[in-house]
This record gives sequence, C-alpha cells and structure tokens, in this order.
Amino acid sequence: GDYPDVMFFLINSAVTGPNSRSFAIQDSEQGFLMGALSAMLTKSGTVGFVGGTPINPIINGSKGFAQGVAYVNPDIKILSENTGSMDDVNAAKELAKGFVSQGADVLSPMANQSSLGVMEAGEEEGAYAIGSGAGQNDVAPTMAVTSVIKDTSVAYEAAYKAFLDNELPEEVLPMGAAQGVVHLDNWYIEVDQEIKDAMDQIIKDFVDGKIVIDLAD
Repeated sequence: GDYPDVMFFLINSAVTGPNSRSFAIQDSEQGFLMGALSAMLTKSGTVGFVGGTPINPIINGSKGFAQGVAYVNPDIKILSENTGSMDDVNAAKELAKGFVSQGADVLSPMANQSSLGVMEAGEEEGAYAIGSGAGQNDVAPTMAVTSVIKDTSVAYEAAYKAFLDNELPEEVLPMGAAQGVVHLDNWYIEVDQEIKDAMDQIIKDFVDGKIVIDLAD
C-alpha cells in the first residue's frame, strides 16, 4: 500500500493485511441486552422491537434481541418489525404505537434517527422505552429506562492498546460487551435493584464467555 508504516483500524470490515486490522461491533449483543432488559421490565408479557433498514447490524440486533428476551423468559411474546428507514421518525412512531395497541409495554428501537419515534411513542403511550444511542431519552423523560450504547471509541482504544502491546491478532476482532464497547448507559428512571443486578450479571456472563448468540438463520 501507499502507507506501509501506518496501521489502519477498520470498523465492521473484513479487511485485514500487514498493516490493517478490522473489528466487528457486536450489534447482536446490543440487541441481547435490550431484549433481556425488556423481558425483566414487562408486566404484560409482550415486548416490541422496531428496526430500521434491514441491513446486517439491524438483522443481527433483532436476533440478539429475541435471544435476550428468551434468555430471561422464553414465554414472552415478541413483536418485531423493520420500518425500512433509518430516518423516518413518524413511521417508527406509528409502528411502535401499533405494538402498544397489541399489548407491548416495553419498546426497543435499533433504527438510528428513527429510534426517536419509538421513544416518543413510549412516552405518549405509557410504555417503557429502551434506547440504542445516547440522548434518545430526551424525548421520553418519564418512560425511557436506559440505553444500550455501542461505543466505538472504546473499540479503537482496545485495538490500539493491543497494537502497542504487540498482541493484535490477524483475524477480525469482535468488539462487544466483554470489551466494554457495548454497555448500558445510566439508568434514567428508578428501576428495581434486582433488575440492575441481573443486567450486571448478564454483562459479566458476556465477559466470561458464558453467553453465545446464534446468528444462524
């Protein structure tokens, strides 16, 4: 290449070479944590997942969500659908309201800007909302519980440290809960300590390799 003495780090790429390494953000683990928390919060036994454009990160997130719900309680009903857009806030809001009308009392979006519509629906309909990005709670001040964040800066720091320590593997690096890349934001509203402890345990189980998400179709 043109810059043989520079090490390149690439997010969500499969490219590796003498001076390039890639790492894959674990969207499925983000979905898993959202699903597990949804299952702990629901009183109705029905939860909703709203995705955006059906690309791999959203598809993997929805698979993780379903497995996170089942991990806590396999009897919970999941309503899951994609809007087909990452920026149509109104479409996401209407879809989420439709889920509430079908009994969902916890809503989780993975749809970039569209996620705000889901959070708004939770606030207006009295359903808990779990965000997928920082700041999404601003539109749901009384119903947003927390957000499950994907922090790419942590991924870069971890990769850079491994590079400095000469411990950077050649294969694509998974970056998720075990690395601190996927994590819970602050709790926005009061939540039972039992739920907080259970979520902490799930994250510890990811660190210890006890939870493996199946992404097969």
